[in-house]
Order: sequence, then C-alpha cells, then structure tokens
Amino acid sequence: MKIYYFFPPTAILGLHQAITDVDLVYLQQNTLMLNRRLTGGGAILLGLPDTYSQVGITIVARTDASIPANLRGKFEYFTPIIRDALKNLGLQPEIDNNFNIVIGSKKIAGTGIYAEESAFLFHTMILLGCDYRATARVLKIPPNSSLEIIVQNMREKVTTVLHELGRPIAYKDVETALIGSLSRIVGEPVEEGHYFKREITECETLLKAKYSSQDWILGSSDTGSNVGACFVPVSPPNRKKRVKKIHEGS
Repeated sequence: MKIYYFFPPTAILGLHQAITDVDLVYLQQNTLMLNRRLTGGGAILLGLPDTYSQVGITIVARTDASIPANLRGKFEYFTPIIRDALKNLGLQPEIDNNFNIVIGSKKIAGTGIYAEESAFLFHTMILLGCDYRATARVLKIPPNSSLEIIVQNMREKVTTVLHELGRPIAYKDVETALIGSLSRIVGEPVEEGHYFKREITECETLLKAKYSSQDWILGSSDTGSNVGACFVPVSPPNRKKRVKKIHEGS
C-alpha cells in the first residue's frame, strides 16, 4: 500500500475526460496544474486548501488465488480497508453500490481499479478537506449560474473528514488507521517505510516519459486498455510513504 499527498495543487481528469470539461483559464490564472489519471470518472481538484487536504491510497498486488479474480470481488475485498480505517477515526462510513465510501448520502472517498493480466492497482482518495469554491470554478460554472448555489449543491453530495468530525485531524492519525485496517483485512502485520530509491527513480522516469507529456494530459495518446495509474504525485519531502505485508517469521 502506498500513501501519498498532492503538491502542487492539481486538477485531475478522468481517463477518458476531455480537457474542455475543466476551466483552463481559471487553472492558468491560479497557477493550478492539470493532469489525467488511469481510472475513469470525473475531474477532481487535489492539494487544496493545503497539501494534506486529500490522502491518496494505492494498493498494488499480483493476481493470485488469495484475491478474487473478478473486478467486483476485488472491490469487495479492498474497499473495506478504507471504510474500516475511517471507522477507526470515529466516523460512520458505509460502502454504496458503486463502491464509493459514503457517510449518509455524501461521498467522502471514491475507489477505482486498473487491472492487467498479472497484476492490478486499487486506488482511492479520502477527502480530509475540500476547497469547494475552487473545485466549482475548476469544473466550470455554467453561464448564468450562481457559484454559491453550485457550492451548496456540492456540499450536499460530498463531505470531508474535517466536516464530519467537526475538527481537524492529523494526517499521521489517518495513516495509522489505514495501516491498522490493512493489517486486519489481510490477516498479516505490516511494516512502514518510505519509497525505495528504485521506486522514486521509476516514478521520475514515468513522469518525464509519459505523465507530464501533452499527449497524455490532452488525451491524445492511447488511453485504451493497459495504461498507467493515477498521475505520479509530487509529494513534500519525506511524506511519500509505503507499507508492506510481513509474513510471520520472516
């Protein structure tokens, strides 16, 4: 499992989304970046109000008999890790029919999977906080529409850990809850650490070769099957984190 945050602030398009779905002028005027993720869905603004306002979680695993082979089974196996971590923070989350994590009727985290024959990637984003106004501007305000009404509509559909708890929460507490939940679900202890040097090198190579290219961002490259994952985030020093399972006695 990899845990990460987002810097600089970036609007992330879904895999098949057109760049015309976001307000490019607003992005440029406010020095916001634009990129595209491997999974589908709509655009989301990450890294605001601050770097730790959203936490990304990615689980990469090889396909084997211990994990369900079909897509639904994978969602059913991994999504409870996120739900249970939020429960340990004092929230009352549930999993809806689309495998979003919701509190009441409000979404607090979405999930996605990218799969190849031999391995797959499960990805989710937990909203610790959200800049609703900036998000509404990024997603484009329709002509003759009220920004305040759009923001209110967003608040009725999307919530955050900050709002639900009524207080800020330390990202370290979120990480601890995630690691504990992963350990319980997989039935094995885990160890915590930072990315290996080779992983950072591979990320930097992918970023230069693919995920910073205009072909990828504009959607003119091959976005069919067997393509990338969520964009490679630029994280503050020492805050990119990885955890892995430990077999007893190893």
